[in-house]
Amino acid sequence: METDLLTPKERYNGVVFIGVRRNGMVEFIKVYAESEELAKDILERFLYEKGIHPGDFVVVDKGYENVEGKEIISTRTENELSSFLARLGLRLLSNGVLYLQGKKEIYQITSISEDLLKEIR
Repeated sequence: METDLLTPKERYNGVVFIGVRRNGMVEFIKVYAESEELAKDILERFLYEKGIHPGDFVVVDKGYENVEGKEIISTRTENELSSFLARLGLRLLSNGVLYLQGKKEIYQITSISEDLLKEIR
């Protein structure tokens, strides 16, 4: 199990994307991982390591995504997500590049802060 979740690097089983405000406040979290169990574990560890209370975030999307034909998932491959977050005043960051190694699907879980949820409603 990886212990350096916050360090950007090459990854092979899961990656975390975050949307942050200029003041550094995390408002958006998206985890890609090999399985639902691993995605939940990575999300929980990320929240813990960043000192974020899980109750301040709401899961808004989860499930398997088709990644057939893709080699990596990175901030550069997530152009639509980056643009969407920019419209909300957030900057997309990640803890590295996820190498898919021929995987056909990958699990994702997306959470947003209660504050962001109120803002977009």
